[in-house]
Amino acid sequence: MQAGLRAEVETRMKRLYVRLSEKDRRWYAAVEADKLGHGGFEYIAKLFEIDPKTIRQGLKDLEEELDPAGGIGKKGCRSRLTDHPEWGAVFLAVVREHTAGNPQHGVIWTDLKPREIAQAMTSRVDARVSVRTVRQLLKSNGFSRRQSQKKKSFKSHAQRDAQFQRITQLKAEYLEDGQPVISIDTKMLARIFRAEA
Repeated sequence: MQAGLRAEVETRMKRLYVRLSEKDRRWYAAVEADKLGHGGFEYIAKLFEIDPKTIRQGLKDLEEELDPAGGIGKKGCRSRLTDHPEWGAVFLAVVREHTAGNPQHGVIWTDLKPREIAQAMTSRVDARVSVRTVRQLLKSNGFSRRQSQKKKSFKSHAQRDAQFQRITQLKAEYLEDGQPVISIDTKMLARIFRAEA
C-alpha cells in the first residue's frame, strides 16, 4: 500500500470509482495518480484494476478539457478566444521566432509544442491559457502539423546553433532600424540557378 493511504480510504476511493462514468473514472484516476507523484500511476492502476495507459489518457484529457477559468470545456461551448481577442496577437508574438514554412505551398508551422506555447502565453496574460485554446489559435492562423520526413540528413555544422542565433540577432537589429529582412531558401535558389544555366 502507498504511504499515506489507509485501507478505509482505498475502499472509499473504489466505491466512488465504480459509480462514475467511464470518462469521469479516467479523470478521477488521473487526479489521484497525479496527487501521489512518483509511483502514483502504477499504484492507482493496481488499486482500480485498470491499465496505466487509461490514467495517462485521463491526464491528457484533463489538460485539454479544463477551462483556464477552472470550469470544464465541452464541445460546442463558446471559445475563450471570443472573450480574449487580444490573445491572437500574444500567440503570434510567442511563435514569431519559431515559425517556418514553405511559401510555395502556403504552409507554415512552428517548432514549439502546444504546451510550450500555452506556458509562454500564460506568462504574458492575466489568465491560464489551455492547450486546447492554443490548438484553436494554431488552426485559425493557418499553422499545420510538421510532418517528419525520412530523408538523408546532411552533416551538421559544429556551430550551427551559433549561426542561427547570429541570424536572429541581426534580423532583430535590422527590423529595429526599420530595414527590410528577406528570407531565402538557398536550396531552392541553387535549383533555380542550375535550371537557368
